[in-house]
Amino acid sequence: MFDCEPSEVLVGNGAAELIKGLFVALEGDVGIIYPTFNEYPERIGEHRVKRFIPKNKDFTYTIEELKEFSEGLGALVLINPDNPSGHFFKKEEVLELVEYLGERDIRFIFDESFIDFANRDEVYTLLISKYLQRYKNLIVIKSISKSYGVPGIRLGVLASSDMDLVNKVRKEVSIWNINSFGEHFLQIISKYKKDYNKACDLINDERNRFFHELSKISFLRVLPSRANYFLCEVTAGYTATKLTEELLNKYNILIKDCTGKIGFENGEYIRVAVRNKEDNNFLVEKLREVY
Repeated sequence: MFDCEPSEVLVGNGAAELIKGLFVALEGDVGIIYPTFNEYPERIGEHRVKRFIPKNKDFTYTIEELKEFSEGLGALVLINPDNPSGHFFKKEEVLELVEYLGERDIRFIFDESFIDFANRDEVYTLLISKYLQRYKNLIVIKSISKSYGVPGIRLGVLASSDMDLVNKVRKEVSIWNINSFGEHFLQIISKYKKDYNKACDLINDERNRFFHELSKISFLRVLPSRANYFLCEVTAGYTATKLTEELLNKYNILIKDCTGKIGFENGEYIRVAVRNKEDNNFLVEKLREVY
């Protein structure tokens, strides 16, 4: 399934189990880019978290900014594409950062749960043995449920060439942590690699079309994304919570209300999924109706 040695990979009951185990095993302060996937700061503990909040309305940031931010950290977490902003770095930029951090003995935790949606023409994954072996400070985390669409069977992976770390994390997870459905999925998924790649390409193409349609909604500011979702600022007429309730109650459409997330204090933000053309058009139609 991944181009790694079996000894480099640890399978968990979802990425959440591995995130928890990882930060029990690691010491020191951890840099987190906000707004973020809350599982990271919650599992790390606020006393160890150092916050980086982009100083712009699009929540973008540069490699140079992260290098500067990393001073004094024990580890830095990068979700790429980011969740919930969709911000994205190309592979050469990520490798520049991991090398920089390695020279300073800083762990680099690379969450690539949404990376398969990034581009139909390039492969950005670091779940490859040559990268794990080259960069001993590199730790890759991937939630299988996101791009493979199987949240119910609870699967995630952690990969590193640091066997001491992998073994420490292994001691923190349950002995029988994977169910039989998850095991069967991992055994057969390689047979459907072409189908999987085709499905990711379809999402990629539809995302581009959907972005242009969403951008026509007068009260939304849509941020560019390389994931299978868009972060949108609600600029008029509604709060994020009120719009979420309106779409759910009237049209049975569920979007993500980002109210309360650190980093969104100065605006109203929602996140919407990229689905198929029919579903996406239905959402656009109802957004036009509510305002």
